[in-house]
Formats: sequence, structure tokens, C-alpha cells
Amino acid sequence: QNPIGTNRTGFVSVFLLLLPTGIATAMVCCVLLGTHVQAFVREQGALVAILAGTAVSALVFALSLLAHFPDALTPATFLRSLSAGVLCALFFFAVRDVWAVSLVITGSLVWLAAGWLDPAQVSLLYPAVPAAAIRSAGTLAALHWYLSRHYITIPAPPGNSP
Repeated sequence: QNPIGTNRTGFVSVFLLLLPTGIATAMVCCVLLGTHVQAFVREQGALVAILAGTAVSALVFALSLLAHFPDALTPATFLRSLSAGVLCALFFFAVRDVWAVSLVITGSLVWLAAGWLDPAQVSLLYPAVPAAAIRSAGTLAALHWYLSRHYITIPAPPGNSP
């Protein structure tokens, strides 16, 4: 199931290269935009809220991929990106776990970028790649720790707004 071929080291290199992008994409597309859209339409019911959050998250995911790889702008590429965005967004709204969706999005990015990234080129930059991945994961961990210590989530049923 390795999109890079039999080169497992190449897969790890590309995965670590794309991990900061996966974390950022998860935070922007799913956590920031998707949950806000979902909260905005929650009075229409859970199904509408999840579908609206998924649609916005998937569309922004697909558009962000086209920004990362502008040479790959074809209808088929956009459809693949949009499909991956839908799956990642549905996964996020099912589990509500930023860490898990970051890994799922990064895995999707590896599959989508398999033809555009050369693992041999990535391995030349290998000392910087794990450092960037560790730095991004550390920043997410610090943010997670800070928010969990200073804020709580209070469930509010729909229709009870002042």
C-alpha cells in the first residue's frame, strides 16, 4: 500500500516532509473552518451541520493542495483532492481528534503527492525534514497543552442561544 513503491525509507521521508503541512491543514480546514461552519448551522440539525462542515473543509483542503502543487491543476487532480478532503473531514467530525486527523491528512497528502515528490530529493534534505516535523508536532502539543489548561468546552444544545 506504499504509494512511493517498495521504498519504505522514501515513504517515511515524504511523510515527515508533509507532516507540518498536514498539521496546518488539519488546523485550518477542519478545526478552524469546519467546526465554525458546523457551529453556525447547528440549529438545522446534526446532519446538516456535519455535511456543511465537511463540504467547507473538503473544498478548502482541495484548494490548499492546488496552492501547494500549482503545476498539478487538472480536473482529475482537483477531484482526487476534493475526495480526499471529504474523507479526512468526515474522519475529523467522527473522531474529533486533531492528532489523528493530522496523521490521516498527512497520509492523504503522501498519496496525492506521490507522483510530484521525488523521495531521493527529499532524502537529500533529510536532516532538516525530521527537525521540521518535530517542531510542528511540538508546537501542536504545546498549543494542545495550553488550551486544555486554560479553556474548557461547555456543551450547549442548539436553540439555547441568548
